[in-house]
Amino acid sequence: MTTAALFHYLHKLLVLYYLLILLNVAFVWFRISPYHPRLGGLVRGVRAATDPLLNPIRAALAPYTLRLGGLDWSPVLLWLLLEAIYSLLYHLLVS
Repeated sequence: MTTAALFHYLHKLLVLYYLLILLNVAFVWFRISPYHPRLGGLVRGVRAATDPLLNPIRAALAPYTLRLGGLDWSPVLLWLLLEAIYSLLYHLLVS
């Protein structure tokens, strides 16, 4: 398998992870409980996949929460960090 093909599959996984981040944000916005009778399993699964990367960012941003408008900016920051890491690796290894 070539490096370009490997990065193609990695990009597909990142897109899937971005969708999970967006689902997590939507669940928070619409206040869907992890104990919801129908959606609870999906909410718990999405949180299990995204919280290990979001929680350290949330902890680092906690002292600045009020200055940032009281919003949880961790999904946006995670998205930008993942994209930056992918782009850097792609340009170093493929280009």
